Amino acid sequence: MVDQETLKAVKKALDERPKRNFVETVELAINLKDVDLAVPSNRIDEEVQLPHGRGKAVRVGVFASGELAGTGLTRKSSSPTGAARP
Repeated sequence: MVDQETLKAVKKALDERPKRNFVETVELAINLKDVDLAVPSNRIDEEVQLPHGRGKAVRVGVFASGELAGTGLTRKSSSPTGAARP
């Protein structure tokens, strides 16, 4: 799926990059052609799991009432990314 020449160029660029004194980030934008997202069957619902997680704990604030208000207080994170699981 990935061109080997492109993969080698990316690896070379990563190996030759200078040390940074800040946390580097990457942004990704994808344009979809001929995909009508108004049609429910064409909607994309994917998750990407980071290989080393985020590196810090995830904190989530919830405003709720009724029966579900207290359920989030007892959940613990068991995933490497820090995402809470029921």
